[in-house]
Amino acid sequence: MRIYRRVVNPKRHTVGYMVSGHGQVTRNQAVKMASKGDISGVRVARGQAGRYLVSTTTKSLYELPITVEG
Repeated sequence: MRIYRRVVNPKRHTVGYMVSGHGQVTRNQAVKMASKGDISGVRVARGQAGRYLVSTTTKSLYELPITVEG
């Protein structure tokens, strides 16, 4: 599975992702799936605010198309 779209709130903060074969998932669900190895092209990083996803390809997750939610 791969992430193909970023879901953002009106302030453009990432609240989830669209994952091929799975549909829309929250950020936490995506982190759990990536740590199990279910999502390719990303790795899990740990920061002050908790765990988050980082692209392992030449393209950043911020370059993905977005869907504004809410």
